[in-house]
Amino acid sequence: MPALERLGADEVRALVVAYRGALEAHQGLLDRLNVFPVPDGDTGTNLVRTLDAVVDEVGTGPGDLAATCRAVAAGALMGARGNSGVILSQVLRGFTGALAAAGAAAGPTAVAEGLAAAALAARAAVLEPVEGTMLTVADAAAAAATAAAAAGADLVGVLDAAREAATEAVARTPELLPALAEAGVVDAGGVGVALLLDAALAVVDERRVSVPNDGRVPEAPPPPVTLSGPRFEVTYLVEATDDDVAGLRRRLGDLGDSVALSGGTGTWSCHVHTDDVTAAIEAGAAVGRPRRIEVTDLAEQVAARCAGEGEGEGD
Repeated sequence: MPALERLGADEVRALVVAYRGALEAHQGLLDRLNVFPVPDGDTGTNLVRTLDAVVDEVGTGPGDLAATCRAVAAGALMGARGNSGVILSQVLRGFTGALAAAGAAAGPTAVAEGLAAAALAARAAVLEPVEGTMLTVADAAAAAATAAAAAGADLVGVLDAAREAATEAVARTPELLPALAEAGVVDAGGVGVALLLDAALAVVDERRVSVPNDGRVPEAPPPPVTLSGPRFEVTYLVEATDDDVAGLRRRLGDLGDSVALSGGTGTWSCHVHTDDVTAAIEAGAAVGRPRRIEVTDLAEQVAARCAGEGEGEGD
C-alpha cells in the first residue's frame, strides 16, 4: 500500500489511537525511566491516561478535520495527567491546531507547521523550561520537519526527518540534564514525544512502532531513595481568562515548582509541585472555580517505587 500524502480526519483519529497503543506498549518502560522532575515512576501511566481521554473524545462521532482536531485538543486538555500529561496536551493542541487550519486534509507543510506549533505550545506551558526533557525533543522534531518541508519533502519525508531528529534528541537528553546522567537513563517524556512520530509513521507508511534511541535504554534505573523538593503534586481544571492565568502561573511558581499550565480557550489544566496544597488550590479559586482537583503525595509514590523495585530485584 503506498504511503499517504495527506492527513485527513480519519488519519488523525487513527493516529491518536496508534499513539495510545504505542504508549500502552511502552508504559512500563516509560515509568521505569521516569526520574525527572520527580522519580515517582508514573510518566508512562500519565501519558496513557491523557491519551485515553483523547481517544474517547475523538471516538464520540465522525467529523471533518477541523472538528476532529478540536476533539483531540479538548480530550487532551480534560484528560491531562501529571506534569508530562499537561505538557503533552499542549503538544497535541499545537499540532492539531495547525492541521485544522489546512482545510480538508493536511500535507507535509501543514504537518511541519503543526510540529513547530506543538514545540512552541509545549514550551509556553512551562513556567521554567528545562533542557533535556520533552521540550528539547519537541524542538528538535519541529526544526527537522520544518527544514524537510522547506526542501520539498513529502509527508513521509517530513515525518522521517522529525522522527530521526527526535530520536537523536532523546539520546542526548542525559548530556543536558544531570539527573538523567546520574541515573543512566534517557528522558521518559522525551521518549513519549518521539513515540508520537512513530505512531504517525505507522499510520502514514505502515511502519512498526519501536523504542526511540534504538532501544538503548536500561531495563530499569537505580531505584530512587529520597524526594528532593516539594512533597505534593496538585492538579486541577479552572475556567479563567488569559490575563488571570498569567497571574495564576506566577502565583503557583511562588508556591512550588514544576509549574505547567495547558489550555487557551477559557479552560486551563494546572499543575504544580508544592508543600502548600491549600494555597495552590486557593490560587486557582482566586481566578475561577477549580474542579477535578487531584492531590498526590509524591513522597509516598517515590517510597512505593523504591519498595517495588527492591522487591523486583529479589525475585
